[in-house]
Amino acid sequence: VVQLCLGMWSVRSMKLAIISLSTFGYFERMADKAIEMGVPAVFFDERPSNGFWVKFFLRAMPKSFARWFVRRHVHEQLAKIAGGGFTHALIVFAEVYSVTDIELLKSKGIRVSRFTWDSTQNRASVVELDNHMYAVGSFDPDDCSQYGYKYIPLYSEGIAPANVNSASDRSIDFYFCGTVHTDRASILHQMQQIAEEKGWSVRWQLFFHSRFAYYLKNFRDKAALALYPQITSTSFPHTEILQLSRESRIVVDIHHAKQSGLTMRSYEALAQGAVLLTTNERALTAITPDLADRVVYLDRANLRASMDEAVKRTCGPLKQEQYYELSHDRFMRQIFSLLGITSPDDKSLQRAARHYS
Repeated sequence: VVQLCLGMWSVRSMKLAIISLSTFGYFERMADKAIEMGVPAVFFDERPSNGFWVKFFLRAMPKSFARWFVRRHVHEQLAKIAGGGFTHALIVFAEVYSVTDIELLKSKGIRVSRFTWDSTQNRASVVELDNHMYAVGSFDPDDCSQYGYKYIPLYSEGIAPANVNSASDRSIDFYFCGTVHTDRASILHQMQQIAEEKGWSVRWQLFFHSRFAYYLKNFRDKAALALYPQITSTSFPHTEILQLSRESRIVVDIHHAKQSGLTMRSYEALAQGAVLLTTNERALTAITPDLADRVVYLDRANLRASMDEAVKRTCGPLKQEQYYELSHDRFMRQIFSLLGITSPDDKSLQRAARHYS
């Protein structure tokens, strides 16, 4: 009973700072989810501002001034965290924070950990922070294997299992949403041609920062130009992406070559009951075995065979227990475990409380 009470007291006294760039609101919502699960949390943006004019101003100004401006923001933020009763800090991108900053937080008794939202191939400088961390987790299996990080897969948001469409209620055969970079235009153009031959429907949501820039970049590429009418420079609403995933039998994922982990979009597709057709060769080892029948490898050398295989797979609602593996709750519990935090809504703690009540 004493240990249980001490455990509950320690949870109430914990307070988590989530330090990251503001990216599609993911980390603000992560703080909200932590609070919902009983752990007080506050989001802190590494950048002074994410507005266009501030970014333009920092790029246009001399580097010495830009650095002073950013460091002033970090110093003010460090003071708030150090004096705000925080016991734990989770750093995500570490774009601005330095070893000195981390050691300052640690000197105030704050346990500092890191979760890599990007691969080390894209952000090699973050590796130097590892020795100063209590723990490090990553969604990237290759980084976990190389650096000994704790593997924590990403998750889906905003999915209500009761609203997931049945297989017969899906009008789109193949759906893709993303920026048209690297070889994506070539792959999608070929897939579109195959789909037309087979009588399959496709829906591509294709983004590029400028339609004019896309044209200049690809004016000699027939496949890329064939997709030009579908290119937009306007971001797609998250609710629209979720709805189209819900209406699709198969969601296509052409992954970033420098990442081995599955993306948020991949988990959203699976949670919406779609089959995931992905170029990521590590997908079947990155996903839990009971979801393996929903994942098909997209072979660049044989797109037709990959598409044929995906069409054969079953789509539609998952089993109830499978949704937990894809959920925000599962992700946050793994983050709490990484940080050494026990959430007061942890099932084992609830069972113990009921036993002794």
